[in-house]
Amino acid sequence: MWVLRPHDIEDLLKQQEKVMDLCQKDLTLAHQEPVRFSSCKAKRRRIINVVQRQAANVRERKRMFSLNEAFDELRRKVPTFAYEKRLSRIETLRLAIIYISFMRDLLENT
Repeated sequence: MWVLRPHDIEDLLKQQEKVMDLCQKDLTLAHQEPVRFSSCKAKRRRIINVVQRQAANVRERKRMFSLNEAFDELRRKVPTFAYEKRLSRIETLRLAIIYISFMRDLLENT
């Protein structure tokens, strides 16, 4: 699994700063055509999009990790047969519903 490390983000931010510096230099030079500025804007936008996308990917990986941890915990709480394969998410949820209903009925009948 690919993990975004802090120095990767720093590298991307440094690249973004370089592009922004180039855009500023282009603006100060009178002989430069406006096309170069729009090109710099596009580069800056691409770099920002890359940084935002990678940050979103990191958040999504953390979210999925947390969700998987919760399902693993639920699998440990719900009784299953020892020889069964690992339950899928939907099987885990369905079994948990049945188990909770059974326990509720058991409590109501005592």
